[in-house]
Amino acid sequence: MIAIDITKGKELIKEQIQMRKMTADTSKLAYKQINEEGISESQKKTILSVVHRVFLNQVKRDISLREISFRTGIDINAVSGRVNELKKDGKLQTTVKRKCTITDRLVAPVIPIRN
Repeated sequence: MIAIDITKGKELIKEQIQMRKMTADTSKLAYKQINEEGISESQKKTILSVVHRVFLNQVKRDISLREISFRTGIDINAVSGRVNELKKDGKLQTTVKRKCTITDRLVAPVIPIRN
């Protein structure tokens, strides 16, 4: 009985590892697809435009990722990925934490980096 439980446990672990690999492979393919189709660059341009507009025209000069998602219609997971890329590219930076106007949670909003 114990040997059966150990065998089932090993099989379960193998299945979990395989599922994680499949998920990772799917994520890599999706990332490659959005880059090849130009979706990533288009999203980055849209996000950067909104951040600049808010920074220049609004009393509140920073913007949270959820606020970006709300203004652009881009899913929050995509906004997060593109904002991280824009930060790595030296185009955005995080600023002082504040409460998000949409979620009312503490966030680290972003502002453009002046070059």
